[in-house]
Amino acid sequence: MKKILMNERGVALILVILMISVIVAVTLHLNILSRSGIYEAANLGDGIQATCVAKSGFYAGEALLREDKNSFDSLNRQSIQQ
Repeated sequence: MKKILMNERGVALILVILMISVIVAVTLHLNILSRSGIYEAANLGDGIQATCVAKSGFYAGEALLREDKNSFDSLNRQSIQQ
């Protein structure tokens, strides 16, 4: 029985497998964190661009309405002119 307990080769193998699994888990976690940071930056840029496009469209429409010299505002001009 003492001979079985004195053999430490199996313990070393288990420790190596445990250390490798911890290293793999930490590496995968860091990879996920770095990718999420990249996606957040891309989404922020897209959001800023969408906001600027929306504001631009609003201000372009406002400018067109301000420059309109008609005395009426309608889609059907025939019904108002009669």
